[in-house]
Amino acid sequence: CSVCIIRPHCLREGNTGTVFDRLVEAGLEISAVQSFSLTRPQAENFYEVYKTVLPSAQYSAMITELASGICIVLEVRGEGEPVLKLRELCGPYDVEIAKHLRPGTIRANLGRDNVHNAVHCTDLPEDGKDDHLGVDVGLRSTPCEAQGRELPRIRPLIGRARTTSE
Repeated sequence: CSVCIIRPHCLREGNTGTVFDRLVEAGLEISAVQSFSLTRPQAENFYEVYKTVLPSAQYSAMITELASGICIVLEVRGEGEPVLKLRELCGPYDVEIAKHLRPGTIRANLGRDNVHNAVHCTDLPEDGKDDHLGVDVGLRSTPCEAQGRELPRIRPLIGRARTTSE
């Protein structure tokens, strides 16, 4: 089980359907979907792990992008290793590398740069069940038959996000 987040710019550019299609065509099952908006503090909390890894300007731009509008979080399942399958489909984080080394990936096709790279996905298989945005989007925690573990749970850390139904 894994988590994929469609970034605000990807929605604004009308590419949401393309991301859904690519996931399904790759044999992944979208088991839950929720749209929401993050505040800047929630986006900062989500990206905190990258704070010491990325240049400060890029880190700040990533936070601004994630908090700039509606995001869509997808709970994704599949046979075998869905986290690895999703990572392969999304492609390298760096859009230019993706375009040269993995030209058929989501980031190569829909990303503009490293801040606007279309999607965020779970980094490691062991993080698939733990990835979160600091917001409860109503994903249920139920047994994942394929892996024999719980599905990813998007849970509150610093407050409730604004959902599109509010």
